Amino acid sequence: ALQLAGLETMIASGRADPARLPALTFAAAQLAYQGKDFEKTRTYATKAIELGHTQGDPQLFVAESYFGQN
Repeated sequence: ALQLAGLETMIASGRADPARLPALTFAAAQLAYQGKDFEKTRTYATKAIELGHTQGDPQLFVAESYFGQN
């Protein structure tokens, strides 16, 4: 939970290195998923996809977040 909060702060601050922002956003999706916060998982995974992140299969996290929620 603390790791996710730290990443959320970095992302929201606007001070994160733009080159690292896609990976940071995906890491937030992973941590949210581990914490079973499926809404945040979807939000961060979708944003990572929009930012061009492809490693780690962010689309799978979006799909899994729907399965986990039901």
